Amino acid sequence: MISSKALTTVGALAIILPGLATAAPPDNAGKGKPAREIAVKERFEAMEQRLLALESGLPNQVEIDCTDDSNAFLGMTVQSNTIYTLSGMCNGPIWINNRHDIVIQGDNSGVKDDGVQLPPGLPEHPRGALALSQSPGIRLDNLVLSADHYVSQSYAFGDNVASLIATDQSRIEVENVDFVGGDFSVEISNGSQLDLYQGVTVTGYNRAGLSAFDHGLIKTHADIGVSGIVGLSTDVYPYAIQAIGNSLVEITAGGSFSGASGQDVDEYPTAVWSGDNSTIHFANSSNPTTVNGSIESAYSSMVRISGNLTLNGALASYHRGYIRATDLTQSGGPIYAGDAATIRFESSMLTPPNGEFPWATLDIYRQGNLRMNDTQVNLNGNTIDVSGFGFLNLRGNSNLNFANISCHDPNQISIRPEVQNVGDVSCFYYEFPAE
Repeated sequence: MISSKALTTVGALAIILPGLATAAPPDNAGKGKPAREIAVKERFEAMEQRLLALESGLPNQVEIDCTDDSNAFLGMTVQSNTIYTLSGMCNGPIWINNRHDIVIQGDNSGVKDDGVQLPPGLPEHPRGALALSQSPGIRLDNLVLSADHYVSQSYAFGDNVASLIATDQSRIEVENVDFVGGDFSVEISNGSQLDLYQGVTVTGYNRAGLSAFDHGLIKTHADIGVSGIVGLSTDVYPYAIQAIGNSLVEITAGGSFSGASGQDVDEYPTAVWSGDNSTIHFANSSNPTTVNGSIESAYSSMVRISGNLTLNGALASYHRGYIRATDLTQSGGPIYAGDAATIRFESSMLTPPNGEFPWATLDIYRQGNLRMNDTQVNLNGNTIDVSGFGFLNLRGNSNLNFANISCHDPNQISIRPEVQNVGDVSCFYYEFPAE
């Protein structure tokens, strides 16, 4: 059931006014004059209300009741300058193209039981429960957006299903919204921007929770929970956060981030991936940040950790990637820097394991560069391995807890005098025979 309140836009008013001025007199002109006067008065009062609404800048308001008819939102042409209030879960997909200044909200009953869902078995391949294109000024509030019936699609940017997709310079603000399911649960691309405020969760996805690509921007303003399906994921490279193609993701207020995985959670699937000239930034916040799974940066991209982050997993930078971490507490996975990549630690605590990974758990290889300043390291008996023209730089009050260092060339290592508890350093320089 759809009803429109007595608020309108300038375009609608322009249609109403000529009708009032040129309407032909009724056939019974001169008869029933009091009734006609009342009708005319009511019409002018309604028009006056519309004019007042225009002057005050109020938008249209449309109520959509999907409690009895789940298809009530389907087939509507969503208009600009309009507030849509949903009751119940409406079937999607809902497409918004080239519109602006729109609010889609729940009925404010206090429970998030209103929203848009993709029903199973749609005859055509859907893109998202809610899909936006060229649409700035969109606000979502007190909703559920669900694509939980679509979590097994192949990895392809043009073929994935999401709970929310925004492309082509769209701009969205979100508060008190649960994003559920989909291969890419939230996908922001082509110059679009997503701002996430309080009360946002992203769960049950197969491939990526928050995905920004092709100049996409995602920014959080409150702590957020992101967790994919574990044990049932069909994708071998799932992420909680990914940024690729000159994109940016900023986590400014903490939260918890766990990637999806077809493996047991103890295998530490990748949780954060930055690639192709992109950046993911975890800002220092009073709210703690926890990442369950590895953090990886590659292909001229960066991951910046500014503080108060706990990583339960590996840390890897390769193919010209860059990771800089301050006030990081890390355990449960190896640390790798290779292929002309860099990792830099400041005031951090590192505890790579030695059970699951019998080889070197802190490995610098193929022109990789690893620098530690005021950082505590506990390798549990394993060594730091430097190979293939890699470089290790130890500074400040760093403490190796007697970890040994293995290298090919002593010139690959720089250890300042203030560094504490360095174990044995064994470098085997090999000179190639002269031809």
